[in-house]
Amino acid sequence: MNTFVVDYHGSIKEHHGRYRARPEEECPHGRDHDAYLGIPDERLILSDPESGIDVLYCVRRGSTTEIAPDGQPLHIPAVDGDLVQLSTKGPLDIFAGQERAYRYGSDPYDQIQYYACSGGRWYIHTVLLWLHGAPITRARYTSPEDRRRRLLRLDQEDHITYLRDLRERPSDPAYESEADELERVTQELEALAA
Repeated sequence: MNTFVVDYHGSIKEHHGRYRARPEEECPHGRDHDAYLGIPDERLILSDPESGIDVLYCVRRGSTTEIAPDGQPLHIPAVDGDLVQLSTKGPLDIFAGQERAYRYGSDPYDQIQYYACSGGRWYIHTVLLWLHGAPITRARYTSPEDRRRRLLRLDQEDHITYLRDLRERPSDPAYESEADELERVTQELEALAA
């Protein structure tokens, strides 16, 4: 069964702490936890991490904070290379940065920069989100090494595509510098893999 670690901070104060959680398939109390106004009312069963004994049932997801393997909350502010959810549907995007969007004085929008591929090259694109200055959070845990590896792969793909475009002009100074950069990035990726 798919379990994950959470911190419980709900209304039962004596049970605050860290647990293993799993989605509740059917309420053990026979209650109906169907969606309300189209919003799913997902419930969890919390069990003791050491013994595995179920402790709490029918726990609302909002009463818990999912914990990443590094011991921090899963949804902390994103850093360069983290995966973020910029739309309600669709794939996760690779985060590049965030700034306030000062267009009309006290604007509630933030500019979120993310990496996107266009024509085989990677560029930083921007989208405006209504965040009121709150940081965008990571959608999935990624270790610092994996973030670095992800960014190096983007850089490697970018250099390969640019070299492919320059192959008709090998005497061009840009060709040699791109080849050197590709070699440097490839060596960094190999060093991370070792």
